[in-house]
Amino acid sequence: MVSSMSECSFLRILVADDQFEQCVLIEKSLSLLGYFRVCPVNTFHELTLLSHFSPNTYERFDLLIVNAKLITSAGLDVAKFCVNNSRFRHVLVYGGEYSQAKPQNLSVKPHHQVRRLGSLTHQSLVEFLSVIDTDFIKRRTRTLSDKVA
Repeated sequence: MVSSMSECSFLRILVADDQFEQCVLIEKSLSLLGYFRVCPVNTFHELTLLSHFSPNTYERFDLLIVNAKLITSAGLDVAKFCVNNSRFRHVLVYGGEYSQAKPQNLSVKPHHQVRRLGSLTHQSLVEFLSVIDTDFIKRRTRTLSDKVA
């Protein structure tokens, strides 16, 4: 459990999956890792409403965690939607037709990481967060050292 605001992240995260239970599991994992600004959605329509029709054109989510089926069910190409989308700083895509065990990096620009996974696990989430959130490792190390002391 995160005990202070210095151990929290202020990243804005959008979680999109048509399975409500999966959104809840991801939100819980993020909460355990110190991420509390999480917005779950269950449809592609909700995803676009929150991300594309904001009154502030410069407002965007720091991270989109999305099931690929949500994008393909809207008739869109996963890579094109995620890589060419300025509304999401980083994107973690899982599921769909991608069944490889090894993650596929669709974009590795420091300011726009896009990774595709066959399935989302707590470990794969931790690995991606450690790449996109520079303070994540510091918070984790501080939390672990506090537990040992």
